[in-house]
Amino acid sequence: MKTIGITGGIASGKSAVADLTPGYPHIDADQIAREVVEPGQPGLTAVVAEFGRDILAADGSLDRAKLRGLIARDEDARQRLNGIMHPLIRAAIQEKLARLAKEGVAAAFVSAALMIETGSFRQYDAVILVTAPFETRLQRLTARDGMSEEAARGLMAKQWSDDKKRPFASAVIENDGDMDLLRRRTRTALAQLGVAAPPS
Repeated sequence: MKTIGITGGIASGKSAVADLTPGYPHIDADQIAREVVEPGQPGLTAVVAEFGRDILAADGSLDRAKLRGLIARDEDARQRLNGIMHPLIRAAIQEKLARLAKEGVAAAFVSAALMIETGSFRQYDAVILVTAPFETRLQRLTARDGMSEEAARGLMAKQWSDDKKRPFASAVIENDGDMDLLRRRTRTALAQLGVAAPPS
């Protein structure tokens, strides 16, 4: 099974590119990150032990907005959170990929914002880097997640720039136009990686 990572800065359009690979399984690290800290999961227990019960919402679930605000302001807190989350996310992704390989799937995609920064990109056969202008990403992030501009800028500043990521990418998709343009660029990238024709 060929494994292809999809990465890029937050709000660059990784999910949009993944949606343009129909017929192949897609594992979203953001979704995995939510699953490993659901109530009753060891991940949530570990996060509460590290940051206190104030990080919980009234229903006992993780208050993700409060946590995002905390790590945007506090680099030490971000590092501590990463130390908890990244091993759990990697293990869950590897478990899903192993299951797909046993099923005989030809190719699978994994999207993750910090794939290059954490070094986890090395476990994939190829990596697609999705890029977008900084101001476009900032606008998407504030509109989508309801973050303040200050918090959004702080979060974005903690990620590597596109230029720093490019040397690690097998293909680059510039997401600076409409969906038709993104679709064409995605097809070009997939052809470059030998997966131009997803199964129907």
